[in-house]
Amino acid sequence: MPVRARLLCLLLLLCCALPTLAQTPDSAKAFDDARQQLDDIRKQLAAGDSDEHRLDEAKFGEFRDAVAAIAAQADALVADRAPRLEALEARRNELGPAPPKGTPEAPDIAAQRADIDKQRAALDAEIKRAKLLAVDSQQLAAQIAEARRANFQATLSTRTPSPLTPAFWHQVGGSLGGDVARIAGLRDGLRAALADAFAADNLPFALGGLVLGVLLIGAGRWWVGRWLMRATADRVPQGRLRRSALAFARVVVTTALNGGGAQLVVTGLDWHGAFTEVERELAHTLVVAVAFGGFVAALGRALLSAQRPSWRLAPIPDEVAERLRALPALLGVALAFSLVQRQLNTLIGASLAATITGTLAVAVIYALLIGWGLLRVGARSESEKPRPRSLLVGVGFAALWIGVVAALLAAVLGYVALAHQIARQMVGFGLLVATLYLAVHLLEDLCATALSARSRWAHEALGVDPRVLDQFGVLCSGVLRVCAFALALFALLRPFGTDPGDFVAPVGKIGAGFRIGEIALTPDALVGAALVFLLGVAALRTVQRWLLDRYLPTTRLDAGMRSSVTTLLGYVGGIVVFALALSALGLSVERIAWVASALSVGIGFG
Repeated sequence: MPVRARLLCLLLLLCCALPTLAQTPDSAKAFDDARQQLDDIRKQLAAGDSDEHRLDEAKFGEFRDAVAAIAAQADALVADRAPRLEALEARRNELGPAPPKGTPEAPDIAAQRADIDKQRAALDAEIKRAKLLAVDSQQLAAQIAEARRANFQATLSTRTPSPLTPAFWHQVGGSLGGDVARIAGLRDGLRAALADAFAADNLPFALGGLVLGVLLIGAGRWWVGRWLMRATADRVPQGRLRRSALAFARVVVTTALNGGGAQLVVTGLDWHGAFTEVERELAHTLVVAVAFGGFVAALGRALLSAQRPSWRLAPIPDEVAERLRALPALLGVALAFSLVQRQLNTLIGASLAATITGTLAVAVIYALLIGWGLLRVGARSESEKPRPRSLLVGVGFAALWIGVVAALLAAVLGYVALAHQIARQMVGFGLLVATLYLAVHLLEDLCATALSARSRWAHEALGVDPRVLDQFGVLCSGVLRVCAFALALFALLRPFGTDPGDFVAPVGKIGAGFRIGEIALTPDALVGAALVFLLGVAALRTVQRWLLDRYLPTTRLDAGMRSSVTTLLGYVGGIVVFALALSALGLSVERIAWVASALSVGIGFG
């Protein structure tokens, strides 16, 4: 072999070996680090019980994410080491039991047995430590959830002077000088950053980003909206999918164009590094606020569809949709203002009085907007007749009115945190319900359209009755609605200190699979078995159709014998396909043979 070829082979071997060496972890150090991290979190939780070191919501989120990551790593380690331990057990069983003391054994067999026992002991110790670490992480996660709920209740019960009393405004005035000075410092920094951005060397980029961003948000959104209308009418099949697809596309496009346009403006201004870290954080917040405000406004416009009632998804009367036409834009502006105000307080280190005032303003704005919207829905002209409402809608309106009154009353009494929480949860829950409503309708319409378009192919290729496809579509719709209801329930429980992560964390362990007897059912195994079964059934149907239509008519068999041969082939092929699917699940050949024998007996009796 030439020298160059040898060098090339050596380099290839090194490239293949380096990732393997890099992936060999120091498990003892990893366990110690994870244990130390859990202990540190416990200490911070214990210290957070006092008012001086009270933890905020972001800190609890960091703790929960860290503990979840440790638990996931421990579960992954167990899943990685368990097959190795089983393989070592199989090798050890092949060697047989160790001979009694004093009985000689071949040196190579003894060496292999000692090496296997050593590796087995190391793997068993790692698995036990990982399982203990996973249990410890679960217990700490429960402690974090409990501490978060207790902190949440303590925060809501905090009371400040009422904004209707002079004491409240006296506190605001006492810290006003320092807050104004901090804002002046941020304002001077922004002026200097903008002066650098519009300097001669950065002027083309700043103007280009500004023009492109404004065009993208304004003219681009208008042009894309018209194009989406034409594309939906021309390319999407007739039916409900046209309305849901257009509404979803408008929401996505509006959000993307608003965020993209704002980001173009910021990128052009900061092309040569005119902004400092503080200005960049503020600019990033502005981009997020513009994108999120656009999302809220676009979602409301898509569901109301005041200008095009025939494209409206929700069963809203035309008069109500017209009266609520301005509400989505106002809510989007209010949410954008909330994001910017919170980030400004963080950047300038605002005083407690200023933070409370900003929180109070946001709570009152949210509550007033929701109340105004409820009034607009209930208002009607003299020519309009009273519209009957379902029980669920009536309960929803009553709950919103109670929330508005409770938020305003809590704000007046000085429970600012409680007022903000109630108002924010009403807005957030409404946005979640609207988003889920749009998403569920889109998925339902997609499933219905796809099933109706493929019903003939499924009937001919798979032998599936169209009625079965209709049942499958109804089942999918029910599953989607249950998932949407679960997400809405999580959002409804959040005001009481419960977070969706507390519910989703146990569900996430489904990804590791579960066992039924000796069979380990994992998502990839289930998906693989389903694919094997579907592909096998499709192939079997194709072979049956070819035999019945093409090959058997060329033989001397009569029609009855041809039908019997095809039916028998379907039985045998069905057993083979079912066995292959069970094999993809991890079922051993012996058990598959037993299942096949039972099926054969049943088919024989049939």
